[in-house]
Amino acid sequence: MFNIRRSFIFSFFLCCYSISVLGLSPAAVASQEAAEEVNDISITRTQHDFWESICTLEQKIETCILRQTLRENGGEKRPFSMITIALKKEKMMFEVLLPLQIDLAFGLEMWSEYIDPKTYPFVTCVSQGCLVSFELEGSLLEKLMQNRAFSLRFRMLNAEEAILAKVSLKGFSRGIAKLNPIKS
Repeated sequence: MFNIRRSFIFSFFLCCYSISVLGLSPAAVASQEAAEEVNDISITRTQHDFWESICTLEQKIETCILRQTLRENGGEKRPFSMITIALKKEKMMFEVLLPLQIDLAFGLEMWSEYIDPKTYPFVTCVSQGCLVSFELEGSLLEKLMQNRAFSLRFRMLNAEEAILAKVSLKGFSRGIAKLNPIKS
């Protein structure tokens, strides 16, 4: 549980830094400089179509994550979910952060053309949302790389119908190539 929280905290820190502090969207990221210095930490963002790799360089150790932020279809287009993939102790972790008020018992269902439907449980909730985290094993990674998209389904608390989110995999293979082990 401690490793999952630490990975979540790292992912959340990068999310908050990118979105809240800098107000970045993928379009804004593409128009900014590729690297910046923050307190002796170099942060480099690279857009891979719908996926973004964020790498930090601190004391000659580079750490990268791959992420995609899903937005509502409504007028505000505010983020409602963030998908993060990172290496943690040589294991690739797939994490999805969803808003609070989620139906925890429903879980998060994932599937695609080459992936059979599977429901993953939420592992923790904090003030920023609820987290699903699982190891992205080689066979699932290969299937993701064969697809153009995958689907996520979850339900908000007290809602009758589940929410279906289609996630594009355009740029996913290039982004996966950027990942490096995260310090524990």
